[in-house]
Amino acid sequence: MRWRGPFIIFLIVTAFYWKLTLTRQFTFLESLDQADQVLPWLDLDVHALRHGEIPLWTPYEWDGQSLIGQVQPGVVSPFTFLLALAPVKNGHIQIPWVHLWFVLIHLVGAWFAYALLRDLKLREPAAITGALLYATMGFYGSTDWPVFVAAAIWAPLIFLFIFRAARGHAPSASSCLAGFFTGMSWLSGYHVPPIYLTLAGTATLLWIVWNNRAQWKAAARLLVPYATVLVLVSALQVLPAMEYGRLAMRWTATGALHWNDRVGYPEHADAGFKPTDLLHLVIQGADKQVEIFTGSIALCLAAMAVVGSFRRAEVRILSALAIGSLLLSMPKNVFLYGPLYVLVPMLEKARSPSLLMCVFHFAVAALAAFGAEHLLSSSPRLAIERIAKTAAGFGCVLLTLYLLADFLRPTVTSVFLAGDTRPAMFAFLALLFAAVCIASVRGAIRPTTAAGLVCLLALIEQGNVAGFNWVHSSETSRKTFLKTIDESRSLADFLHAHQPSRTEINRADFGNFNFGDWHRIETVEALLPSMLTTTNQLGWWDERSARLFGVRYTISRKPTRPGQVDVFTNATGMKIFENPGVLARAWTVHSVRSAASDAGALAVVTGGTLDPGREAVLVGTPPPLTVCAEPDRVAEARFGLQSVQVQVDMACRGLLLVSDNWYPGWGAQVDGASAPILKADTTIRAVVVEKGKHTVTMKYRPASVMVGFLMLLCGVAATVFAVRRNETAGPDLLQLQ
Repeated sequence: MRWRGPFIIFLIVTAFYWKLTLTRQFTFLESLDQADQVLPWLDLDVHALRHGEIPLWTPYEWDGQSLIGQVQPGVVSPFTFLLALAPVKNGHIQIPWVHLWFVLIHLVGAWFAYALLRDLKLREPAAITGALLYATMGFYGSTDWPVFVAAAIWAPLIFLFIFRAARGHAPSASSCLAGFFTGMSWLSGYHVPPIYLTLAGTATLLWIVWNNRAQWKAAARLLVPYATVLVLVSALQVLPAMEYGRLAMRWTATGALHWNDRVGYPEHADAGFKPTDLLHLVIQGADKQVEIFTGSIALCLAAMAVVGSFRRAEVRILSALAIGSLLLSMPKNVFLYGPLYVLVPMLEKARSPSLLMCVFHFAVAALAAFGAEHLLSSSPRLAIERIAKTAAGFGCVLLTLYLLADFLRPTVTSVFLAGDTRPAMFAFLALLFAAVCIASVRGAIRPTTAAGLVCLLALIEQGNVAGFNWVHSSETSRKTFLKTIDESRSLADFLHAHQPSRTEINRADFGNFNFGDWHRIETVEALLPSMLTTTNQLGWWDERSARLFGVRYTISRKPTRPGQVDVFTNATGMKIFENPGVLARAWTVHSVRSAASDAGALAVVTGGTLDPGREAVLVGTPPPLTVCAEPDRVAEARFGLQSVQVQVDMACRGLLLVSDNWYPGWGAQVDGASAPILKADTTIRAVVVEKGKHTVTMKYRPASVMVGFLMLLCGVAATVFAVRRNETAGPDLLQLQ
């Protein structure tokens, strides 16, 4: 019987997401962000993992970028490693397997929630109801970004062990586990949900300390292992992200920002909800990054929990989390967000208060399970009846307004009613929910039957939002993004046959698809929110940069530069043009100019007097080089995902340059002996090489990742030690004061 609940959850989640699990007719990937950015990232991750590499670096974006530093590709996410187990076809991940993987993330989240709710002593039907709502409601059910969901679904495990620690059940071990799972959220993808989950977990622990001032030492001891393990486990992702952030520019609504630039408060305010959006808690239609829709049934169940179980500390904490996160998601109207924006580290970089829904919907789903527990016992009867009547009133009003608006069209129109029948369905479900609740408390149906029917109605309600607008294979007008991927194969085949070289893409003709990541072609452009500052300052769009970075080919329908030669045309009319006069991907020089600063070096490179094929610019004292009577010869250059190997025959001592971005963590060897990598021409990598034949190897082995990995191991070891040691029970800090 132990596995009955998880198995039922598996069956229902599979059925709920039937569009992805039981057919191949629908996809959630047919959108700009998913098809053009997320899918190529996933494909790059999987391809590297299946070939024995963790893709810390990508040469396929903006002349080389730290992939782990960007966070969103989810390089170290456990879910990325799971996807790598799925079979590939023609060297690429298969869309149906991505669909199943996406549903699996939700299923794992439901199992996590079930574990929490059972640990809170809720009966199986109530725990199943809460777990299913958690996997299908609002943020979790309607967010199509896998990295958003993967980073957020750790919330139940975080609070499972926070509650255990507060109850005195192996408090040190439980605190370590809470910190461990918070750290796992940082490793799993997008950085904003972990910021909010960390804030929620820390606030809960601080509340416990404050509420137990008489035993503050016991309460405070929960914070230390939690924070320590959290910092250690998250370091594997946080340290590379901080390193990249300091060297990159990020584009937001505020503009191009550097690490020390604060995201303006107006951007936070605009990215949050408005009070009028609260209507969309029960009716679809809020136009934000994530879904606020919660559903009247889930909210009614949560209200039952508040009325019937408010004496339970866990219910009070969950209620505070729900109300607090909802209020803070409206920063323009709730001043409390302002002090947090100023004082809480990293919060200003979150810049998306609407993503606080990951905390809100977790708390509401857990409260709804407590509400379902009351339905199972039909107590408190009066409260259930009143809430049911409120739901019935809501249903009647909504249905009346919908019918009236429908009758008055087109004289009266509504953004969320015109042409959309879902409000009528929401009204009908609210009426059915009210009828089931009243029938249960009056003994007309068994409580377990009522709980099952309410769970079914809640899932039907969520199904009118989650996955509702996924694209069907017959909707040719909406099938545009994935089509571009299929049509690009012949272009990639031509370019693969002419490597090593770099390619630029005319986005006006080709779209924003991350061609390089998907096909493993070194490209200039990529759909990213950020890029290295030095690359941007150099001016990646002009002739000088195209020559310096060896941009040999351009994908476009028409020529974009003077002198281009048409070398290939695919079936759609997209062409590949060869650019004359660009440098090879690796070359040598024997003349160096010295600059006093990075700004001075940039002025030399952009001033128009530098011939990058004959000389380079370095900051500081340049190494002594020799002018040769004979030319050097670069015999062979091999470019891997995060390594470069060049065979060079130097006529005399000179500088070997490789047109990839300089970045901390790249190391070089000349014939197996370590050699320093210099930053030449403000942004590319260079190595001094002596006369003769040599093998120069460059590899990306960042200290930030190595240190982060060691910290992760320490965090895991500390958690294992805390769990395995015999620990006496602590005081129950959640007992009624």
